[in-house]
Amino acid sequence: MLKPVNIIAIISITAAFTSFAQMRAQTHEDHTPININGYRVVVSQHCQQVLEAPLSAEQVDSYLIMKQQSEKMNTLERPIQKISAKMSELGNQIEALTQQAYVVTDGKLSMDKTLLAQQQTVSAELQQLADANKDKFTALEAQGKQLSSAAERFEALITPTIGDIEYSHVQVLAPGEQPENTCLTRN
Repeated sequence: MLKPVNIIAIISITAAFTSFAQMRAQTHEDHTPININGYRVVVSQHCQQVLEAPLSAEQVDSYLIMKQQSEKMNTLERPIQKISAKMSELGNQIEALTQQAYVVTDGKLSMDKTLLAQQQTVSAELQQLADANKDKFTALEAQGKQLSSAAERFEALITPTIGDIEYSHVQVLAPGEQPENTCLTRN
């Protein structure tokens, strides 16, 4: 005859196995866990979806960190875009002045000292602009390294999910978000 303690133990073990079996039944056939957090990855190849898989909590955390680092990068890039445009303009002016200042005629090199003086003035302006914004460029470079590191971590975490599928487009979708059609149609 079974003692009451043994019966309770048997019932507890049975309940645990039943709970485990129900949990296993709720997973996909390929043993991919249920998408608890709602984030998923959609992989397309030649405009055809070839994979849709849930992301693990670790993958989601890594993705959100990468996204946050990308947003910081965009914030830092905005003012630098104007600075870069001005620097490019000054660089083009320097190049044009240099080409105009040095002229070869009949095998002789001649220099226009007025244009060379203008070139030096523009060069000094370019250097001042670079010096005045050095901290912004340094911050952008540091943020680029952080973004790169976050992207590498996410890539390392997502690669096992994607496997060796050849793909042309990968989208990470938030809960409720629908995949974007990234295919170009020809008329």
